[in-house]
Amino acid sequence: MSRLPVSPRRLQWLRGQTSLWVRDGLIGTPEAERILGAYDTDSTGARRGRILFLTLCGLAVLMFSVGVLLLIGYNWDAIPRAAKVGIIFAAVVAAYIGSAAAYARTRPVAGELLALAGTLFYGNAIWLLAQVFHIESHYPDGVMWWGFGALLVAHTLSSRMIGHEAIILLAVWTTMETGWFASPHYLFIPALAAAIWLALRLGAASLAVTASLSGALWLLVVTANAWRADALFASMATLAGCALYASGEAGFARWPARPVQFCGLLVLLTGLLTGTFTSQHSTSRPWTVGASVTPVLIAAVLLFAFVFTVLVRRRQRTGSRSLPIVLAAVAALVPMARGVIWHFEPPADEIVLAGLFSAVSLIVGIWLIMRGVRMDRAWSFFGGVCYVLLFVLVRWMDLIGDMLSSAAIFFAAAFILMGTAHYWRKRARPAVASGGSNA
Repeated sequence: MSRLPVSPRRLQWLRGQTSLWVRDGLIGTPEAERILGAYDTDSTGARRGRILFLTLCGLAVLMFSVGVLLLIGYNWDAIPRAAKVGIIFAAVVAAYIGSAAAYARTRPVAGELLALAGTLFYGNAIWLLAQVFHIESHYPDGVMWWGFGALLVAHTLSSRMIGHEAIILLAVWTTMETGWFASPHYLFIPALAAAIWLALRLGAASLAVTASLSGALWLLVVTANAWRADALFASMATLAGCALYASGEAGFARWPARPVQFCGLLVLLTGLLTGTFTSQHSTSRPWTVGASVTPVLIAAVLLFAFVFTVLVRRRQRTGSRSLPIVLAAVAALVPMARGVIWHFEPPADEIVLAGLFSAVSLIVGIWLIMRGVRMDRAWSFFGGVCYVLLFVLVRWMDLIGDMLSSAAIFFAAAFILMGTAHYWRKRARPAVASGGSNA
């Protein structure tokens, strides 16, 4: 039987508990040793050390690549054109040949770092070759091909480090395209799907979170600049957050559930809080079905993903404790029906939609608090408290805006946070005290 990885702190707590059970005669010494032998801290420490080592080495490779670029740039004017092209190609080829040689000698860390350098040199080559041959084109395309190339290398080598690079590059590319040129560039969607597939293959929580956040960023810039429908962001982000949270709840194979749930809640709460502003639902730039069918299709895909994962979860487990997430998904669909199946005269429609998102925001925040208390999860409890306070502060300052009353609200929020911190400390103290006194 494989040993389960745990942190040293938890293993120390377990030692204290098993010594208590042995003293009280609940178990014998052999049973206690078998229990402790089922857990391992070495693999956890080694994994964290490896992540830190790779992170530092990755930063070192990044700094070295930038140094090479600056060195070439310093002598750029004095280098002949043929030599420039030769240096550019030689840097890329040398990095990948070195990577292949390192993998052949079973040195995966060195191979991955050299491949990372190769992708960085490849990105530099795109811009330097364009300068050498005086190629003027749509410059975000350079970032796009850089990101696609890095994503291909990440899949080929199953590299988390290069996967992060690719996702960041693709997020930069879509922000440039959509934010500056008002072009949604739907090529980002299959690229995002490939990034999520990579995270699923590797079981990489950090990759899943980075990919999910880049998808939320795409929704933000697309709704604001390409579709010209700011009100859709609240709906799209809320639906995307619901789908992410439900996928974490469904517990697909090798899918990092907890980080995906956290990321889903972050996107979901961002969408809900955005929808509480009446200006977000302004009729100055109304969106209709005739404007574009694509937002409806994307919303339908997000809704299908949410419903599918909810159904999978119901088949795996009886019942559902995530009713507020379902309410949030329903609320996200209401603005989509605006001007299609229901009509209100302005500003009544803005007030109705903002009130709906406000009510659901409070429901989700209170649900997080109760969930944290029921399941003894500090992050859920404090996340719910902080979100409810943030909601009150934001709405108060938006509606009232008086400095003196706002100061009073902030003072009250500070006391509430201090009180909840002491409440949680007292709640956890009996268990900690009993464990520590008997260790």
